[in-house]
Amino acid sequence: MLLSLTVAIGILSSIALFSDRLQKSLDVESKEFLGGDFKFETSYEIEESLIPKVDFNSSKIYIFGSVLAYEDEFRLATIKSVDSAYPLEGEIELNNAISNYTVTAPPKRGEIWLDRRIIDLLGAQLGEYISLGDKEFIVSNVIVNEPDRGSSSFAFAPRAIINSLDLEETNVLKPGSRVRYTYLFKADQKDLDILENYFQNIKKPGDEIVFFKNESTPLGQSFSRASNFFLLGAFLSIIIASLTVSICTLQFIRKHISYVAILKALGLSPKNIRFTYLSIFILIGLLATLAGILVGWLIQLNFVFLLKDYFPTNFPSAGPQPYLISSAIVFFCLLVFSYPILSRLFAIPPNEILRKSEFEKLPIFKIMLNAFLGLIFFYSLLVFFTQNALLTNIIFFSMLGLVLFIFGLVFFVFSAIKPESLNPLKPMRMIFFELNRRKLSNSLQIISLTLSIAISLIAFSASSNLINAWKTSLPDDAPNNFAINITDSEIPDFLNFLEINNVKSEKIYPVTSARFFKINPQSDDEVIDRTFNFTWMNDLPEGNQIIEGNWFGEKKNGISISSEIAERYGLKLNDKITVEISGIEKETYVQSIREVNWENFSPNFFAIGFKEDFEDNVSTYITSFFVSPDKKGFSAEFVKKFPTVSIISLAELIAEIQDIILKVSEAFKLILGLTVISSIFLLIATVQESFKQREKQAAILKTIGASSKLLQKNSILEFLSLALIAGFLGSLLAQITTYFLERNIFEIEPKIYLNIWFVGILASVVTIGALSLIFSNFINRKTPKEVLYDST
Repeated sequence: MLLSLTVAIGILSSIALFSDRLQKSLDVESKEFLGGDFKFETSYEIEESLIPKVDFNSSKIYIFGSVLAYEDEFRLATIKSVDSAYPLEGEIELNNAISNYTVTAPPKRGEIWLDRRIIDLLGAQLGEYISLGDKEFIVSNVIVNEPDRGSSSFAFAPRAIINSLDLEETNVLKPGSRVRYTYLFKADQKDLDILENYFQNIKKPGDEIVFFKNESTPLGQSFSRASNFFLLGAFLSIIIASLTVSICTLQFIRKHISYVAILKALGLSPKNIRFTYLSIFILIGLLATLAGILVGWLIQLNFVFLLKDYFPTNFPSAGPQPYLISSAIVFFCLLVFSYPILSRLFAIPPNEILRKSEFEKLPIFKIMLNAFLGLIFFYSLLVFFTQNALLTNIIFFSMLGLVLFIFGLVFFVFSAIKPESLNPLKPMRMIFFELNRRKLSNSLQIISLTLSIAISLIAFSASSNLINAWKTSLPDDAPNNFAINITDSEIPDFLNFLEINNVKSEKIYPVTSARFFKINPQSDDEVIDRTFNFTWMNDLPEGNQIIEGNWFGEKKNGISISSEIAERYGLKLNDKITVEISGIEKETYVQSIREVNWENFSPNFFAIGFKEDFEDNVSTYITSFFVSPDKKGFSAEFVKKFPTVSIISLAELIAEIQDIILKVSEAFKLILGLTVISSIFLLIATVQESFKQREKQAAILKTIGASSKLLQKNSILEFLSLALIAGFLGSLLAQITTYFLERNIFEIEPKIYLNIWFVGILASVVTIGALSLIFSNFINRKTPKEVLYDST
């Protein structure tokens, strides 16, 4: 039992520790990519003295396009001017022609850091001087990697970093220059909420507010989806470990039934026996927990080593939750599955204990009560560990409901079988007789087999089907540039320019700054005084889905809001809203609530109005488009033709999301491997327990002349029948659970996956068939005398 518990907890803790460290690693990477906990990016310089006086660290960055000069070469670059607090998060990786190294400070005055592309284009070398405006800089380092890669850059241009103290001397920023101002903040959550509220109220069209875990951005949704994959892996491992520990506990109890009877016959009091066994269980639980966590820790260290090429940053240490959940599962299963039987053993006479059929007849009320309390406690453990009620509810309740349905169905079918008699010479009659005679235990075994197969299939589906669907959701030609500040008069020339250069753009949308007020809010939580980027149109944008209400029609129309806004401010259908644009107020109402796909790299909006109601307002326009890397002259020609249009590059963002998908894909392969291994252990425990229950019958049949070969054949046929049933039901359970995961957690279009059914049924038959062959050989080697002696 100790070995079985150690293996189960070792696998559970390894997945839990590995998933926790992966999640923390992605959190660190998310903050580094953003440059801090919170970012406000705008096209105008804000009055910093008006920022709320809360406890935070901040960094201010100027980003603009300009020309670098070296001898007779002139090249456009994205200049990033940083202050002394830069980088706020992470480290800057540089190369000094000798080796790569990291720093946590900006360039010294008079120095400039360039990325390799601009150095090659200029033909300059490290240590030489280049010009930016009226000032010369020495090229001191090559930029290898920088923390705030998520900040906007002027499209197509390679980067250069200078110290903000040198910016004024360059004289490159003139009135009307296109500059993006990025304000990065690092603070506690309560202070971040205050900052967000302030910036939301001063926000204008084209401004961007991003939290490092903001799900209303493509990157935020990618990190959220990655987190859900890791939580799913840990969740499945918890279920398998619980089932394995439960079966091992029941096997241990069954072996000790006779010992309890002997101790009672020798005069030991129930109180002393209870203390003895509680001490044994506590000791076993502690040893299994410590040994299992040690094994799990060593396994996850090997996983970290295997993934070092995909996760170049140092893995953060795991938090306390993986250790707590591993410990809790051991003692939870020992308590729930051993206490009811032990408590009954302690209370009844030795002669009744030895009549094993008596003590197993627990009152139905106690069985139901123990099961109910156990499920509540187990559910609480899962919620505590995942911190994700939706994921927990989907897997827990979908599995629980289907398991209860399957149990009832299987039990009913087995009860309906009415074979004439036990006849080992007729295998099919023997199978039907056994299925009917052991209908309760067979039903429970099928549930255990079904769950082990289903959990492996869910992990298999996640590592192949779901991740592949995630990959295909980001096509190679996804828009990699946003164009903002397009005027109405520039639209024809803008579209014509893109068409001439064979560049496909998304739809162009008007955008303006709108202030929202809720009329007659019922509580302080429902008060809205917030500025949003607002647009108007007639057709529902691609990637948006109406989840409540109706889209605009011929009758009086209101506005459509995103589900995030509805949830945050408690907005419901038909709530009265005042929209203020350029000082003019208009009363309207919430006509519909939309689910927005923030990952499609098209312009998306929290609030949309009906075109005829708002089209007279002054606005600029926004769109996105894809430019392939081979269009070398596109950037210079675009900047020359549209000097007032700001282009924001999404290349770094897309690369980061693709990197996240790759990391999750590789990491989940390891989680899948461990999940399959733990499922095999559960299958072994279940089949072993089943054969233990059949030992005495096999011994009796041998004494009346049945051959070992015949008994083995009957056993294998019986278990192959169970394997077919469990394989089909496991595939069904996995397909239904995957459907809910796709729809509600990963937000992927649900599909029927034939590979789940093929792999599930085939793996079930092969694995359970092989195990039945092994255990039947083991039983057949025992003589009837040995079996009957062991069972007393």
